[in-house]
Amino acid sequence: MFFRVSKNDLKVIFNYIGQLLIWSSYAFLIPLILVFIYNEPKQHVLVYLFCFLVTIIIGYLIKSKINPENKDISFSITHATIVTVVFWILFNLLAAIPFVFIENMGGLDSVFESVSATTTTGLTTITNLSGISYSILFWRSLLSWFGGLGVVLLALLGVLTTIREFSLLAKAEGHTEQSIPNIKKTVFSFWYIYIGATAIGIVGLTLSGMGIFYSFNYAMSAISTTGIESINNGVINFGLVTHSILAILMIIGATSFITHYLAIKNKSLKEYFRDYEFIFLISFIFLGSLLLALKMNLFSLSGIIGSLVNSTAAQTGGGFITTTVSNFASWDEFVLIFLIVLMFIGGSTASTSGGIKIHRFIMFLKTVGWKIKEIYLPKKAYFVKKFHSRIVSEDEIRDNLFFIGAYFFFAAITAIILTLYGFGYIHSLFETLSAQSNVGISVGITSATLPIFPKILLICNMIIGRLEIIPLFALIGLFLKMR
Repeated sequence: MFFRVSKNDLKVIFNYIGQLLIWSSYAFLIPLILVFIYNEPKQHVLVYLFCFLVTIIIGYLIKSKINPENKDISFSITHATIVTVVFWILFNLLAAIPFVFIENMGGLDSVFESVSATTTTGLTTITNLSGISYSILFWRSLLSWFGGLGVVLLALLGVLTTIREFSLLAKAEGHTEQSIPNIKKTVFSFWYIYIGATAIGIVGLTLSGMGIFYSFNYAMSAISTTGIESINNGVINFGLVTHSILAILMIIGATSFITHYLAIKNKSLKEYFRDYEFIFLISFIFLGSLLLALKMNLFSLSGIIGSLVNSTAAQTGGGFITTTVSNFASWDEFVLIFLIVLMFIGGSTASTSGGIKIHRFIMFLKTVGWKIKEIYLPKKAYFVKKFHSRIVSEDEIRDNLFFIGAYFFFAAITAIILTLYGFGYIHSLFETLSAQSNVGISVGITSATLPIFPKILLICNMIIGRLEIIPLFALIGLFLKMR
């Protein structure tokens, strides 16, 4: 996929990037509330204000100085792809600044934290969360919450104003290509659902005994399927009710928001059982929890709930587990391999979850069946390949196989490199897929002491998982074409 981009195309691209930076700059003002509530040092105010000003100034400079000469130029998939990738990279660099100046973290670790949050991964290099300021803890959760619905946020902010623009950026970011009749109504509906589920989660977690500050953090982290911690070993100390609420929020986040929208619009829970991805998601979560309970001999009520939460964390990409990292790293390798499979598959299309997505995995299984059928049929025989009541083209099958193959290839390469640093291959593959599938469960590899190169690789894996592979290939192809 190679692009030809003219100078005017670049002006259109930078114009959109400028708009996105302007709107995203206001996110830096939100943590100021926590600075004042918890009486943090006044220099924290200056850091957030500095980030706000730098981001908005860059946005206005790009938008005002680089305007397309042809106002009628259409917004294409080329523009959408480049805007998505470049904006995500730029914003993450800016979002890392508070970590540098407030927590005195190194530049690479700060970028790691911002990328981990915005990609809804949840891996962290911070070893002592109890020593982190409240505003930074909230900043991590806020980034993950905004990163959850990604492209829908851009549409809500008025950057995208047409069905075509929304569909193109959704495609570039790996979301659904399903036809949307009324983009404005749909976008607001998605956000009403997202905000409503977050609010219900905050209330539920507060009533379960969690403090209000941490209820905000964990609800935002769970619904965005990030799993980013705000308390050291926080989840292991929570009760059964809290675990259950987190599991429900992770499942809501990993379910297609189109399904949520249809269920509310039609006032029928049957919409969930019409969604084959949702049925697969729930089935594998329960299968995973059963396997964990059997393998780990967890037959008490707390053990069963814990198994369910851990299985949900892996399948949905939510990342919250009910054990410490050291204990988790010592789990049976068969269990870790099964969790690797769950992380690799991920959640539903048009959800906050990562992985290759259930849709692609089921199509892969169908493709295997079709190929086996072709072997036993006469050479000139032909049969219609249908998936979910529609005919699937050979190009679509090929694209799906390419995506899955490339996805695993990138993960395998990073895992192999991690083994060169002394880590076991199963643990290395687990950690890599946890990063690339935006899950955030760690077996202890990710830390502040991890060498620079593997840390950079994990950052790349997180970005690959969030933006998916095709846009990144497309951008590389563009640069090669421009040389």
